Amino acid sequence: EGERVAFSADGHVFEAMQCPHANHLLQKSVQTMKSAEDFQFVADDLRDQSTYTTALRKFGCRVVQRLIDMGREQKQCELVQALLPDVINLALHPCGNYVVQHMSEFLADQELQRVMKAIRTHVSFIAAASYGIVVVKALSC
Repeated sequence: EGERVAFSADGHVFEAMQCPHANHLLQKSVQTMKSAEDFQFVADDLRDQSTYTTALRKFGCRVVQRLIDMGREQKQCELVQALLPDVINLALHPCGNYVVQHMSEFLADQELQRVMKAIRTHVSFIAAASYGIVVVKALSC
């Protein structure tokens, strides 16, 4: 049932991420799908609209988090590649910081090391910010 609802969102993912109810349905659909290929359309739509911009949105950041924790290593790698150039801004953002914190829990070691390296280069600056300090603690930089 969840897969059928999610597939009807194909092509409308970005719109769904902006609505609290559709967003919740989209998150639950990603969580219940059996394989990363089943929710590839979500990742594709997200990439088309900018993963970084989505991660800054109140509801979009939650979908990005679900993709991180449900995705296989290859999907996680793609998400990290999309977000890494802006990981400092994400760490300092009211919504984006949750995505970076979530990375600390679910990323494979190699991908997590890439994120931590980027954060460490500006750790003093990030730790001085109210949202950034939470990220630094989550990553234990």
